[in-house]
Amino acid sequence: MKFTDEQLKFTRMLAETLPYGILILDTEDRIIGINRNCSFFLNITDPEPQARTYRQVLSENIEGSLSRVIQETRDKGYMLERTLRLSLSGGVQITAAVSSSLLCETGGIIYGMVIVFKEMTASQELERMRELDELKSLFISTVSHDLKAPLTSICGYADVLLQFSGEKLDEEETEYVRIIKQEGLRLTNMINDMLNVASIESGNLHLRPVLCSVKDILYDVLKVSVIDKARHSFFVDLEEGLPALWLDRDQMVRVFINLINNAVKYSPEGGTIKLRAYVKERNLQVDVIDPGVGMSQETLNHLFEKFFRARSDAVSQIKGTGLGLVITKGIVEEHGGIMAVKSNEGKGSTFSVILPLRLSEHKPESC
Repeated sequence: MKFTDEQLKFTRMLAETLPYGILILDTEDRIIGINRNCSFFLNITDPEPQARTYRQVLSENIEGSLSRVIQETRDKGYMLERTLRLSLSGGVQITAAVSSSLLCETGGIIYGMVIVFKEMTASQELERMRELDELKSLFISTVSHDLKAPLTSICGYADVLLQFSGEKLDEEETEYVRIIKQEGLRLTNMINDMLNVASIESGNLHLRPVLCSVKDILYDVLKVSVIDKARHSFFVDLEEGLPALWLDRDQMVRVFINLINNAVKYSPEGGTIKLRAYVKERNLQVDVIDPGVGMSQETLNHLFEKFFRARSDAVSQIKGTGLGLVITKGIVEEHGGIMAVKSNEGKGSTFSVILPLRLSEHKPESC
């Protein structure tokens, strides 16, 4: 079989570009083709291994593994992918998936064989991390469910005791019970957040969309948000004629309650919090703008990570689980939208919920 110089040049270039190790042997076990990745996999330091047999250039432990691959390829004409452990210099171990096939012409003349190596160490590590993440989510979900029942009882009995306030409980005892209920509710909210995150990460957040008005959602949220009216005011600017969208109303209420309450919490000095809703580039965008403490670029880089809390004196006293924005982002993305944030330290923040206008025409596909 004769190749032109151009064909050989193209074949070598292709072999070097592929993310696999490629080794080509002739019928006498001589190396007639090898790319850089394969030299790495087989720990070959010889810059010119061609025309020598693989036994002459490989270390003893790798040579033994490869000999079994070669023999099976000769016997069957191919070898389906299997995993090999290979030792590199310095005792480094890698896992490689190896497959092979004879090189034959149409008439059945055998010219040699090609052996392909695919590095699997990184893939195995990713799979291990995925399994650990699944176990962690299952653990959180199981423990959270087991904690909810006793906490519900604690809060319920605290309510019963508070009914005796002023009769069988004095002022100090009543305050103790209030603290019990308050902390019980805080733990319950934390558990609910953990369950919501686990649901989002496992793909089990099922939307129940209805055709609804974002304007109505925002005004309803303002009624229930934690607002210190002595220090905070609201400016609401909603574009006329905003289209109704197919949304899970309860979930979107949760999104805007979280964003508005955050705007209040992170504006401890008070000020005007602005809500704007408008159509922009085939999207309906809602901005929640606060005049608060703002965030550094480093904080913005980690903002949507689970349990992340900014390390800043300005926010160190503000309570939270570090899960609210993770849940908010997950809900928005489940609707096919995106979250965007702009912020500067000391100059406030703008959180934007951007929902595609196609949600005005049909329900989200995930429903």
